[in-house]
Amino acid sequence: MSNPSIYGCWLLETCRLSFSDNRPSKRPFQHGMISYHDNGHMQACLSVHPRPQTSTKDLERGHKLSKEEKSLCFDQFLSYSGTFTISQDQVHHHVLMSLNPAVIGTTLIRKFHFERELLILSYEYQVRENLSCQYELRWENTVRAL
Repeated sequence: MSNPSIYGCWLLETCRLSFSDNRPSKRPFQHGMISYHDNGHMQACLSVHPRPQTSTKDLERGHKLSKEEKSLCFDQFLSYSGTFTISQDQVHHHVLMSLNPAVIGTTLIRKFHFERELLILSYEYQVRENLSCQYELRWENTVRAL
């Protein structure tokens, strides 16, 4: 077997959350896709499943959804894109576009390694003082997944 590469398109296999105080986690994302291109660009999308249907099925009319529907859509979906760099066991996502404008211009750092042919990304998020959440996302390459 050849050494795995981060390059390519990956489908989310599992997303695990664990809190430092051992509290049960809310439902993590069940669907996702992340891609790393050899030109240094990347994109990531994550979604809960199932997502309820909205009052319109037209992409172009999404701006006409109610505030409640828009809020639910935002809460159940995460996406960003930009460039990336690799430093030892870390991949740095340099965010250029995002559903959440607060992360535009930031760098999201993820540890990465491979288990068999799965890409494992992990990071810790400080929820508040004395409470953190560990994220682990396991990705399967689309060449093998489809």
